[in-house]
Amino acid sequence: MNSELAKSSEKELLKEQYFLLKGEYVKLITDKDVLIEWSKPQLEALYVIKIGAKQLELMKLRLEVKRIKKMTELAVAYLNRNETINWDKIEAKVEFGLQQDYEKILIEAERVYHANHLLSHLASPERSAELRKLYRQLAKELHPDLNPNLTENQKNLWHTVKRAYEYGDLESLQALSIMTHDIESYANLLSADDLKLQIELLKSGIKKLIAETEQIRSEFPFTIEKELRTEEWVAKQNQQTEMLIKQASEEKKKYEERLELLKTV
Repeated sequence: MNSELAKSSEKELLKEQYFLLKGEYVKLITDKDVLIEWSKPQLEALYVIKIGAKQLELMKLRLEVKRIKKMTELAVAYLNRNETINWDKIEAKVEFGLQQDYEKILIEAERVYHANHLLSHLASPERSAELRKLYRQLAKELHPDLNPNLTENQKNLWHTVKRAYEYGDLESLQALSIMTHDIESYANLLSADDLKLQIELLKSGIKKLIAETEQIRSEFPFTIEKELRTEEWVAKQNQQTEMLIKQASEEKKKYEERLELLKTV
């Protein structure tokens, strides 16, 4: 009798430890998802708007300098061969050679567009808090790492939950929370040895999540998060870019004047 009570008491303590670790794991995994799905895109968008837009202006100007310079060089090559300058041929050759540069600028322009769109459609703090709360609740019930006995339907629900969270779809998450049920009774089906194994797996998973989260935070754009929110730092970065824009503008003017002279030949 005493032996059975001791076993029962041990299992209750193991279950308590299991649920505590499970709660910590859920918090860490949802915090990691917040970093990847929310914080990182928002910081990247902030960087693009505050710093990248000015850099895009510089990219466009430098490409124009490159285009005019190349046209000038090809025109001079015609004269050195004592040939009449074929401007149509030069234009076609230069445009063809700059295709990759144009594509890069289009990509950067798209980034600026999407950054503006993202930052202008941010959820309110209340909505964001509710999204994270529901996601954490659903992760506790449906995350495969925590619930190895999920049915195929529950696995599919988890994919739907992830997608809704990534898109900030609060209404879908609210509906999904009604469709799911709490499966914490899973712990009641485990033996003491199984609980011990699950506890060790959770401890290992928690350690791994902490390391992964620290790694994410050690990379761009988190490395300049503080600076991005400091107007003085942003202004300094843009001032440096403005200086480069001025230099590129002067270089462009020089080549434009030379190109105009060649067109009179």
